[in-house]
Amino acid sequence: MTRVLLVDPDAASRQQLRETLEQGGFAVLNCADRGHAAPTVIVASTAAVQGDALIAKAAPTPVVVVAEQPSIADAVAYTKQGAADYLPRPLAVGTLVRAVAAAAEQAHEEPQPRGPIIGEHPVMAALWERIIDAAQNDAPVLLHGEPGTGKELAARVIHAAGPRRNAPFIPAHCAAVPTTELAVELFGTGDGATTRRGLLAAAAGGALFVDEVGDLPLDAQDRLLRHMHAAEGRGHEPDVRIYAATRRDLDRLADTGLALPALVERLNGQSLPMPPLRERGEDVALIAGVFLKRTESKLGKQGLVFAPEAMDALRGHPWPGNVRELENAVERAAALCEGNEIAAEVLAIDAAPSVPTAATEQGTSGRLEDFFVRFVLANQDHCTETELASQLGISRKSLWERRQRLNIPRRRTQKRGSRRTQRHG
Repeated sequence: MTRVLLVDPDAASRQQLRETLEQGGFAVLNCADRGHAAPTVIVASTAAVQGDALIAKAAPTPVVVVAEQPSIADAVAYTKQGAADYLPRPLAVGTLVRAVAAAAEQAHEEPQPRGPIIGEHPVMAALWERIIDAAQNDAPVLLHGEPGTGKELAARVIHAAGPRRNAPFIPAHCAAVPTTELAVELFGTGDGATTRRGLLAAAAGGALFVDEVGDLPLDAQDRLLRHMHAAEGRGHEPDVRIYAATRRDLDRLADTGLALPALVERLNGQSLPMPPLRERGEDVALIAGVFLKRTESKLGKQGLVFAPEAMDALRGHPWPGNVRELENAVERAAALCEGNEIAAEVLAIDAAPSVPTAATEQGTSGRLEDFFVRFVLANQDHCTETELASQLGISRKSLWERRQRLNIPRRRTQKRGSRRTQRHG
């Protein structure tokens, strides 16, 4: 077990770091525990490191520095002092977990492969074994399962626990790109007067995550297959590990001519089935509790709990959208809850959900969607997509999906497109 000594004079910051580290599967020590158990890694805020020569004193124990007010100059200075990593706030769970896992490896201890994936149901044990095995080799990985089961998250955990952990992990979401542009998005182009670097080249030395690989047109599938063969033969292709994800049955797609059998066979060599949430028993309650704590921090609320009826609804709901749907439901309920107890009606789910009625759509979820639309329209002209997603407490992928569902155009994209049309017209 990796033991992390936490050094931060600010109590609120220290508690947030503790929760993040514990979610990542690490044993967290306070300064008072120093004499009882030797730490494997030290996580310290810049307030604790400055003037204390902590990095030099801690050697050979690696120190991960967390910066409240990050700067390039400080990052260079701490790196020269010997810091294992320098992490700017705000911190994503996966960022800190990966940094500590890498520092643990530096300290000659096996890194923790689970990372931010949460689950204790026996069905997850088989997944952990596959994740550990996949982290020990460099072969392509296929992650298959229903939407929202955490396929990209699992791929990131494998990457973070493997030898390429310090190299790029580049996601390519095929469903978010028009089919006619997918090949250029992935492989780039050198034709004509312009040259565009594709995501495959951007991932050189690291990994490319191809989400919904079954949506790729056949010519792009063929190029992906040729890349994998060339990479294995140390050809001229970029050195990139391929992670592919799909919600579809690739064998069936191959039978109907929509997928290349050779590509499907190559990807099936290392396949990880992602279990749906409805098959994971009490993991629903465990994950909901973690999401609730995270949402409390985002909203500045404290002491939120699920009412017994709400917890029963969580356990009884079939979760067709899986973990992603659960996260959205918890965030919505926490935002709309007026007291400390989240009632079942605020959670807006039940054990046997019916088809939503117009009244339901105009109720709780409608209010949240109204807020989302107003916020995006009011801020998108002066915020990037990353900034918008961060302020809303969701991923960029979730932001894109909600834009599509609620028909909110990306004004900046439209402006860029019009300029491009004028330039080539």
